[in-house]
Amino acid sequence: MRGFDLMIESDFSLSETARRISSVLGVELVEELTGRYEEYPAFVAERFGRSYALLGPPDPEHDIRDEPTDDFCLSVVPLTGFSEKASDAGELLVALRAGGLRVKIAQ
Repeated sequence: MRGFDLMIESDFSLSETARRISSVLGVELVEELTGRYEEYPAFVAERFGRSYALLGPPDPEHDIRDEPTDDFCLSVVPLTGFSEKASDAGELLVALRAGGLRVKIAQ
């Protein structure tokens, strides 16, 4: 498996959502300031053989998506030398929901 994306409803600010995810997963998501994700505000972390990127929606003038939404996207990708199992997405989904976040696997 090459990683997966989870969609998180924006009940909280991006920074509060990052704090909650950090608490649930035991990782420290920090604000990404290098511009790696261009117009998407982001919080990132690498831990447990995974790269995490929590992306917020871009400003409306930069939003070129077909169906704009205020939801956040948590992208989880295995680091080199690690692999993901299909069950990993489900386990992460359950943990985040238990932490009070409304989450679904991206289509």
